[in-house]
Amino acid sequence: MSELLLVQAVPACTDLRSLTAALFFAGQLRCRGSCAECYSLWHTARSLLSLSILIVIGQKLWLLALTSMVLVGCSRAPSSSDIEAAYRAEVEPVNAMSRQISGEALIIQVNAVEKKSCEKTATEHYLCQVEIDSTLPFVGQRKTATELTLTKQEGQWKIIRSER
Repeated sequence: MSELLLVQAVPACTDLRSLTAALFFAGQLRCRGSCAECYSLWHTARSLLSLSILIVIGQKLWLLALTSMVLVGCSRAPSSSDIEAAYRAEVEPVNAMSRQISGEALIIQVNAVEKKSCEKTATEHYLCQVEIDSTLPFVGQRKTATELTLTKQEGQWKIIRSER
């Protein structure tokens, strides 16, 4: 009868043997049976404790892994395609004005942007060494090595004025 009251007092525990073993291991219940019975209770309690520790560790490791993935996603350097999209966004307003003045004759054509390296600055921007392959009016196609400072704003990479 007292075992039934224990199960009712702890509604999360539906297995009477597990509850008894857990209470025994916690020192809240003394074994009055044979040594084999006490050993069985102790072994069950130890297994329950080990399992609960593994579950807690697993939950914490999962949370740590998830947090790490989120933080890595937020702090990654821009890729070559990110830099190229940001550079094209900078060139497009110039091309729009050129179209109004002279049509397609003075358009800057961006052929490719290749990232060489990017370093995070103290102000949370990225200083990137890039090579830009473009076709310029009156000059033709050429590759230029340059340095761009980028920051992420509203989910997109933007080129900003140099911090120097």
